[in-house]
Amino acid sequence: MSVKSLIHDLYGFAIELRRLAYTMPGGVEDPLIRLSERMIRRAQQQTAENELPAGDDRGGSVRPW
Repeated sequence: MSVKSLIHDLYGFAIELRRLAYTMPGGVEDPLIRLSERMIRRAQQQTAENELPAGDDRGGSVRPW
């Protein structure tokens, strides 16, 4: 599995977790939303670490969203 695929999956799972969090009773969703935000930040960090330098002809940046 490629890094790009893993990043895309992590981001998708974070969005799914956030959607599920909003279906929870009041007060319970906050920790889930924070976890979702952490997952999204990590996916963004990994994307930034895997971006190719400007002018590189191997495909550019990885943007799963």
